[in-house]
Amino acid sequence: MNEKIIFVRTESGEDEARGRTALLSKDIKRALLMVDGTASVAEIMKRSSPSLRSMLQDMFIELARGSYIQDKSRVVRSPQLVAPQAASPKKPDVGVEELDFTAAFRVPTSAMMAEEAARLAREKDRVEAEAQAARQKAGEEAARLKAEQAAFAAAQVASAQAREEAQKAAVRAGIEAEQEHARIRAEEQAKAARVKAESVAHELAERVKVEQETARVVAQARSQLDAEVARLKAEAAAHARQEIETAQRLAAEEA
Repeated sequence: MNEKIIFVRTESGEDEARGRTALLSKDIKRALLMVDGTASVAEIMKRSSPSLRSMLQDMFIELARGSYIQDKSRVVRSPQLVAPQAASPKKPDVGVEELDFTAAFRVPTSAMMAEEAARLAREKDRVEAEAQAARQKAGEEAARLKAEQAAFAAAQVASAQAREEAQKAAVRAGIEAEQEHARIRAEEQAKAARVKAESVAHELAERVKVEQETARVVAQARSQLDAEVARLKAEAAAHARQEIETAQRLAAEEA
């Protein structure tokens, strides 16, 4: 891309910049806001933050393909972008080059970046609160499942004891048929108790797995939010320093 190109925003780009539409990602929209109709690509890259500078050219290409921005030198030849003017004997042909493109375009300030960092911090607090609630709920569910598992284990012990008593009763009675019936019944009860205990154990394992995955996702989200907040704070500080240096330089030049 020729870094001497000066871009202006189209009607679609203006709608996106003013918030009338929300079709672009956050980083692409930041690049769109830097287009002011007066600064070249090289000048915009020079005053942008280091983290964004390496991606600006690709972003401008993407914005141009999406008809959000246009080469200012071609606007004059585009009839639909020429603003109609009232007839005047002194200025019969007022073109796009005489329009003021800077009134509606603003480069993101340190205050805007600080506001974005504060929003991300609030989002981080919300995610942590939701994670805490999820952990508490998972803990309560795990406690309930453990209690059910203990109850099933007790039932299994009771079933074993019942089987033993049945076998003793059959021996005492001396009735082989009753003994066989008691054995079959005890085995069925033991099998049912074992199946249910295995089912509860499996459910508990799944719950624990879900809890661990939730904790991992929350930790990852927290890490990403921390990194984004730190990055925005650093960019805000760098931008603020750049504004101060620019003001000092201008003051020195005026002096």
